[in-house]
Amino acid sequence: MKKVLIPVFVIMMVLVVKAVNAQVIPTYPIPSFNVKVIGYANFRQDYHSNSKSTREKRNVQVNITSANPYGCTATVWIYSLDHTTVLGPFTVTCGQTLTVPIDDRQWGVLVESEEEVVVDVWIETGDSSNIQGATKKRKNHTIKSTMHYVNLAQPPMRINKFYKKFYYQ
Repeated sequence: MKKVLIPVFVIMMVLVVKAVNAQVIPTYPIPSFNVKVIGYANFRQDYHSNSKSTREKRNVQVNITSANPYGCTATVWIYSLDHTTVLGPFTVTCGQTLTVPIDDRQWGVLVESEEEVVVDVWIETGDSSNIQGATKKRKNHTIKSTMHYVNLAQPPMRINKFYKKFYYQ
């Protein structure tokens, strides 16, 4: 009886550990508005689109809000879909909009928050009056950022955890 129970117990433990470690990260298109996020959420440009390469100035915009009266924060990474560039991490508080200049490649945004936040993600082109794929009126503070490139050969531990779970499944 012990010979049967021990392998069954080991198999059950392995399945429990795999279930705890496997977190499905929901993916939304860019632009997306009013997306509730707890934990991780991923936003990606439609990489199947036949959009022409443009030299126009482009900015990815990430706005964080919450119903929590005590405020909130979220950690945001901007990454190229070809997996060569990661910008961030950026810490964004409620009511702020993160503005990050990007080039003509396709991009994605990863948002992490331990509390429920509402996230808007869009890309502005040209003179900031043209939003790719949608229109959005907003009144909030803006965070201007500079590009911080990360070598993906040696990603930070927090990013490394994300890449192991998300990209290499």
